[in-house]
Amino acid sequence: MIRAALLGASLLLATPAPAATAVEAPGLVYRCADGTTVEARYIGADRAMVRFMGRAMMMEAGPAAGGVRYVGGGWQWWTRGLHDGMIAPVRPGAAIAAEPGRTCTRSGRSRESVN
Repeated sequence: MIRAALLGASLLLATPAPAATAVEAPGLVYRCADGTTVEARYIGADRAMVRFMGRAMMMEAGPAAGGVRYVGGGWQWWTRGLHDGMIAPVRPGAAIAAEPGRTCTRSGRSRESVN
């Protein structure tokens, strides 16, 4: 009985721990010039979960002349560093925003989740 318990304990110690998953940064909050807010959580180098006007959208990085441009859910979120951003609607089938969009600045707050 003791031998079986020791064998079981040694198997547990020899079993590798599951691979750790990447820890996501808290959602960053940006305040736009018109008073609306954008919450963004960056997932790796090529995706962002963005909440704007009560809607959460998974966005993928796309071509950009500067900064990082994320597109998804009929919107684009274009950031320059983690401090400035611009959100604008994108028409279906269009490659870029249909209008100039709203400029936003990081408010210094963060949220634990962007759902």
